[in-house]
Amino acid sequence: VGLGDWARLRGTYSRDVRAANLAERFDKSGGTTVIDDPRTPEVEALTVIRYAGGNPSVRPEKADTLTAGVVLHPPVIDGLRLSLDWYDIRIADSIGQVGAQAVLDRCFLEKAQEFCALVTTSPPGGDITLVGDVYVNVEQAKVSGIDLEVDYDVPLTILGGDEGLRLRGFASWLLTRSETNSSGVTTDYAGQIGATQNSQAYLPYADFKAVG
Repeated sequence: VGLGDWARLRGTYSRDVRAANLAERFDKSGGTTVIDDPRTPEVEALTVIRYAGGNPSVRPEKADTLTAGVVLHPPVIDGLRLSLDWYDIRIADSIGQVGAQAVLDRCFLEKAQEFCALVTTSPPGGDITLVGDVYVNVEQAKVSGIDLEVDYDVPLTILGGDEGLRLRGFASWLLTRSETNSSGVTTDYAGQIGATQNSQAYLPYADFKAVG
């Protein structure tokens, strides 16, 4: 939607469906990992057998994406362009791995049965002997944030030609990066990096970079 020569509004809504790929359904690997038994108060370093990889039972994931933004070309500064966009992505039956420790935490602390099925104890209720970190449907995932871009073009004639200098800056603010399991427990990973976090703390994230 145009608002004259200096401003434009934009937005999208989409529904997307993705089935698990071959690796998420059939790949398998094994080894050992170090875990802490969440059933005990002390912090331990227990070595157990871990298997990871595909799960042929994963269901397709469905996502609803909503974005809204504005693009500005301020007439008072020639060559300057600003854009600000908000996005909200909600995925049902999101496919992913959570990590061996998170499998244990979600089973014993959050009582999520889909993760308890991946834990083997010997005898039943005894020591943990095997943990499966396979791809699962984590029920629901949500990502939302704000992106800002600043673009500035300056024409130059230093070498007698049509040179120019272009500066671009990007900033991103992650508002939400959460997963909700079948027990209704929501874990927010905003502010963390990697694929196997298990903290529930909310920490906004911001990043900025510029290129010439």
